[in-house]
Amino acid sequence: MHRILLPLLLSMLTPTAAFAWDFSCSPKNTTEIEPLLPPQLMMMLDRSGSMDDADGIVYNTCRVCEDPKGNRREVASAADCAPTGPPWEATTNLTKRQFPNQNGYSYTTTFTGLPVVKGRLTLTVAIRGDFNDDNDGYEVFVNGNRVRYQRVNKGCSTTFTRTFEIDASFVPGTTADVVIVTDRSTRFADGVDTDECSTNSVGLTLRSETNTYLGSIQDKACGGKDKWEQALAAIDAVTKESETRSPELAAFGLGLFNDSGAGVFQECKMTNNSPIMSTLNSTGPSGNTPTALAIRTALASDCVGGASMTTVSDTQTMPTRSGDREGFSYNHRLVIPPQTTNLTADIYLQGDYGGACEYAQIWIDGVLAGTHDGRNENCDTTPRSRSFTIPASATADGVVNIEVRNRTKLWNSASCSAGTDGVDLQCGTNSSYVEVKVPNRISRPAATLLITDGEPTVGYDGQDAYPAAVIAACAHRDLANLYVVGQGAGTDVEFNNILAAAGGTGSCDGGVDPCTSPSDYKDLLGKCTGSFQTNNAEELLAAIAAITNDIQCLFDVNFSGAPVTDVPLDPTGLYPYLYVDGRFATVGNQRIYQKSSPLAVPAGEGWEFASATESKRVRFTDYYCNQVQTRTINQVSTQLACLCEETPGAPCVVPDAGALGVCPDGVWTCVEGIDICEPDVNCCVEGSPCTIPTLEGVCAEGVTKCPSSSGLPVCVQVNFPETEVCNGLDDDCDGEVDEIGGTCNVPGGVGRCLPGYRGCSGTSEVCLPLYEPMPELCNGIDDDCDGTEDNITRSWNATFNGVYTLPSADRPKACDIKNTCTCAGGAADNNAGTDFTSYLAEWDPVCECGAGLEAPETTDTSAPSTASSDVGPSTGCSAVDGGLTPMLLLGLLGLTRRRRN
Repeated sequence: MHRILLPLLLSMLTPTAAFAWDFSCSPKNTTEIEPLLPPQLMMMLDRSGSMDDADGIVYNTCRVCEDPKGNRREVASAADCAPTGPPWEATTNLTKRQFPNQNGYSYTTTFTGLPVVKGRLTLTVAIRGDFNDDNDGYEVFVNGNRVRYQRVNKGCSTTFTRTFEIDASFVPGTTADVVIVTDRSTRFADGVDTDECSTNSVGLTLRSETNTYLGSIQDKACGGKDKWEQALAAIDAVTKESETRSPELAAFGLGLFNDSGAGVFQECKMTNNSPIMSTLNSTGPSGNTPTALAIRTALASDCVGGASMTTVSDTQTMPTRSGDREGFSYNHRLVIPPQTTNLTADIYLQGDYGGACEYAQIWIDGVLAGTHDGRNENCDTTPRSRSFTIPASATADGVVNIEVRNRTKLWNSASCSAGTDGVDLQCGTNSSYVEVKVPNRISRPAATLLITDGEPTVGYDGQDAYPAAVIAACAHRDLANLYVVGQGAGTDVEFNNILAAAGGTGSCDGGVDPCTSPSDYKDLLGKCTGSFQTNNAEELLAAIAAITNDIQCLFDVNFSGAPVTDVPLDPTGLYPYLYVDGRFATVGNQRIYQKSSPLAVPAGEGWEFASATESKRVRFTDYYCNQVQTRTINQVSTQLACLCEETPGAPCVVPDAGALGVCPDGVWTCVEGIDICEPDVNCCVEGSPCTIPTLEGVCAEGVTKCPSSSGLPVCVQVNFPETEVCNGLDDDCDGEVDEIGGTCNVPGGVGRCLPGYRGCSGTSEVCLPLYEPMPELCNGIDDDCDGTEDNITRSWNATFNGVYTLPSADRPKACDIKNTCTCAGGAADNNAGTDFTSYLAEWDPVCECGAGLEAPETTDTSAPSTASSDVGPSTGCSAVDGGLTPMLLLGLLGLTRRRRN
């Protein structure tokens, strides 16, 4: 176990000690992101047959016109829907008194003031009377035009209603004469009489109806697509868009059900729109294929299973002949980049391996790797495979030579005689096929998108359909994520969610993992989320786009040495045990925090686990994902810190306790992933180092004195105050280190820079200045330590470059920065202010600014050309008309002065 007591940590261990996380148990995972490396997405269409169900048709949107009969048609505009206008109707009710009449009777009415008829015209007749025979009836006339003869057999107790469509030309104006003539029984014995019924009546309604413009709506008139056609439209759109984007959206592949089997029709390619759509348009939909088989087929594809590996292969064949008792050889030359780990070569042989004495030797770069006996098969139609190790050293030159030498075992071997036959070329097929999986330098992110329109109905490998699908999804997520999209109302949404959780893209309540017990999937129905539910082409298109976006930003975490179940969910959101770094093209490596961490920048952006049940991968939120897609982030590293293994507080034995002078009895404590056996605080070790908390410096160091009987250990003082020397220690135990003390003169110092104090430089005693140089003031003192007193102009403009701006009240102290200072009574006391504010405040006004003409100082070659030059010692006087103006002083505002180190 790598957890050991660190001697240095033992001596420093306090409640506030800081430790670095231990990463020794988990290597760093680094994912390179290249401009031409989009994710790979295998689209597997899991058909159950309902995608092409007519009930699932979703109609297109267009402009629709509806006629009075309810028929709809597509129109280019509202004008094409004519005739339109407000509908109208006119109604009247007529009666006949009860009176004998063998020859029938009639009703006559005139509708006047009618609107112009623009569309369909109808007349509704509701009649009641002596219509008691199949031959009874009535005729309808409108403006003298016969409309229809209607048979009626309802008797006196029932009103018979019928609507007739009237030719609009019958009513050219605003008047309509309507006549209803009952049967006069000219052909039959009895007619329609009025004396048979107590109620003889007719109600007439003349109605005009026009077309209705319904606007732009989804309707049958616009045509539509069933679920299969919608899926094709979405796949066409997203794969076509991928080819036009830079960087590409994804490299797409296609898997499709064909009767009772599932197959990969197109492996992932960036330019795959045309072959994918050609396949889909020429392959009819079919169902009844095991969902589990569809998932496993997608996983086995190069698109998904091969995303992290490249297959290098070679096939050698021999023509059929006989008489090769001594055998023959196949020679394979494989180009394989240099590797750091061993590879596996799968060798498939087909031919005459029918006897116990017939076999092949496998030589890799001239070294015998083992034997291949073809399973003692003779001309089997199925090649037999064996696996052999390719040492990493064999790939050093980038080429691996594999030789298959067909041989006969020695005649004196068991069951092999001198006349034993060898491996002949007597079979119809004599071949050797070698396949090597080579890890890609950069693994592409990959996933499977399962588009299903139903529920699992067919079992797989002897299992019930539902558990078999869950088991397949669990196997899939160990290598790549499985996304589940339900298309249409026929899909099983609740089970799709379980399948998504098993595939690493969903989650279930309470963090329950469907992979723990696939046969109990029914217990999770309604308790999981994660699948997509789509009901038209637009929704399916959005789902595929979201998934391609998602897989570009999923990154693996290496959990070597720490089971996933042991990873704690840090309530602070910091997740300090998992480090995620992004290398940005412009700023280099940068820590990316968990999205709920208070350190996340921007807030809420960062990484999160792929799902509640999938903590082997992390997903970037949109802010960082966008930078991955645009290649601003070109590398992502993930690393898991070690997790403590011992129970905190449990007893342990402190390693090297005697040499360290500590108690051997200890208890385990966990410090940032490291198990530390910390000495028991209740265990006394005679003579062990200790600290006296009431003392300072070296005087606080002591040794432990253990009690002879009951009582507490005592820390005995071993050091006492001494004279302070330059050694980095508090020798006099006053709480300060190397404070020698005393005054001195700084070597080479002049003016205010001459006074000093005794201090230390390393282990040497030196004289350090008490004060730093300041700009000259009118005081008779060499304030700027250049050897000359009161050379104000030079000091301010050359030495200090005008870094100070004087308040107006203090300007006289520097004679308005002119060389006009005179000290008739001698110099002022030393101005000892250590900062500029106190320096100004302590100015002693014994000197004064004079008047006169200022002369240039020829020795000043470094002063700015715009500044006045010094005129010499402070005893000179001059009247100045120039000097630094207030505007120049203001221009110096904001500069900072030099400070004494």
